[in-house]
Amino acid sequence: MQTMRVIAGDSAWQRSDTGSPLLTAAATVLVFLVALVSRVSMLGLPPIYDEVYQLLPALSFQAQGDFAVLDGIYDRAHHFSQLVAFSLDLAGQQSMAAARFLPSVLPGALLVAVVFVWARIELGWIAALCVAGLLVFWPNGVGVSQYLRFYALQGLFFVSGALLVHTALIRARTSVWRGTCLIGAAVFFVLALHLHRLTLLGMAGIALWALLVPGWIWVQTRPDRNRILLGVAIACVGVLAVALLGFGDQLQKHWTIYRWAPWPAHEDPTYYHRDFRDNYPTLWTLFPLAALVALRVNLLTASFCVLIFATTFVLQSFGGLKGIRYLYPTTPFFFLTWAIVAQAWLGPAWRWLVDGVQKIWPGARSHRLRGVVATGLVGLCCLWGLAANPALPRSAKMIIGAETQTLLNKRRWAWHEAQEISAPWLRKGAVLVSTEEMLAVAWLGDYDLGYNRPRFSELDFFGNAAPFTIDRRSGRPLIGMREDLLRVVACEPVGIVMANAPWIRGGDAQAIAAAARDMGAAVTLEAGRNMSLLGWEHPDGFAAGDDCADLADLAAAAPQILSGARTPALPATIRGAP
Repeated sequence: MQTMRVIAGDSAWQRSDTGSPLLTAAATVLVFLVALVSRVSMLGLPPIYDEVYQLLPALSFQAQGDFAVLDGIYDRAHHFSQLVAFSLDLAGQQSMAAARFLPSVLPGALLVAVVFVWARIELGWIAALCVAGLLVFWPNGVGVSQYLRFYALQGLFFVSGALLVHTALIRARTSVWRGTCLIGAAVFFVLALHLHRLTLLGMAGIALWALLVPGWIWVQTRPDRNRILLGVAIACVGVLAVALLGFGDQLQKHWTIYRWAPWPAHEDPTYYHRDFRDNYPTLWTLFPLAALVALRVNLLTASFCVLIFATTFVLQSFGGLKGIRYLYPTTPFFFLTWAIVAQAWLGPAWRWLVDGVQKIWPGARSHRLRGVVATGLVGLCCLWGLAANPALPRSAKMIIGAETQTLLNKRRWAWHEAQEISAPWLRKGAVLVSTEEMLAVAWLGDYDLGYNRPRFSELDFFGNAAPFTIDRRSGRPLIGMREDLLRVVACEPVGIVMANAPWIRGGDAQAIAAAARDMGAAVTLEAGRNMSLLGWEHPDGFAAGDDCADLADLAAAAPQILSGARTPALPATIRGAP
């Protein structure tokens, strides 16, 4: 490792003295507590749709040791569902706050503390405080930490593994310590991969850094470096040839998965750019310059941060599936790049201003007074730069609990009126169709048919599904096209479609209503505060056509709900008050 110091230059290793371990530990605890407090304001609010997918199997595991949802099973990242169940058991109550705390809030706050203490040891106090502030007031971080999915835990595992790799390749002094760090990193990466396959993209960024920076520096110190480079080149060509010849089908499959997105699919490579531009116009606009400065003052660590963030940013921008939560594990390295710049520049800037104050204000003879004034000016400049980024007020709004309707750009649709609005139709034996299947399970207890084109596209992509294919997540049939639903309208004497409130005003609902009227059915459109209902009822004497035989047993949910055999799957303590 000494050779890396020589080749990278002394500037690559600049950092403040180690300071007091006790002070560092106390500061880390304080940062953790601040992060924890910043991530609890929305803890008890009702779940958004995707969270219900995690809640239902967790409640099932808590009650009977499986991951059942109706007659199906949701076992994706099943260990996370077990963690949710354990969190509920630990709290002794079934509430959203209890469900979210251990699996999401705690890992979200720990991520801030882990990055802070690493930056403190690796870079210095200024960098550590800078990155802690950016992470605390990070909209995606605040949201993901109160989102009952696996992203907060995945982010903690990935970041911990990445920092251990950096420690192993840059800081470790003995083979034992280096091997221990690498084993620990491997464990964290396996855990992160269990939660989400996008971990592979972050690992690709780490591998790229290890090859291009520590690997290249190591090769340059070897007298036989030309043979090593030739061997590496031959090995790369060999691996590529074997992959293309022996695993061509698998490569094609993974390329298709990488490019796939649920309907409607959009080619939008600027998605993440726009998010960073809108949240961090100052930091994002100047990021290329900041990366150059960081590389100049701290080559090894800055290259580590820049390559991890840039690799995942580029790969995910050109991938199919988009969501800002997918960049949660690697965004801390964006902030760390800026922290390196702050560590290098804020100290000299402060000293320069101290001298400047003396020239502007000659009467200020006191060094202490000049220091206070200069510190205030540096602080105001930093606050001005941060306040110019909408991320700060957006985070503050979430931290104080002023944001209650959305989470990660998803609306909280609470179907409090579901039972009341559907009861008259269920008593008529209506077939129950839902565009939001898990909300129907959560608020009614059952449904007959899912009408959800994005989710049907998932079945179609992974299994070449036909309309009315059973969704293994619920054990209920699923369709995605309007013509399939119109077939149900034509075959069932009475039925309802239950959806979120805006759906009833959209073109899809209006087209279905018009088609049902053309079939001679009476149509009802009802809109509640958070949900809506489209109902159709054919006149007496209605007879289904010959092509309806395979839909004969579709209307089974109504008697189950009316008899009490199926009740809302989420307890009232989780659903929240109307």
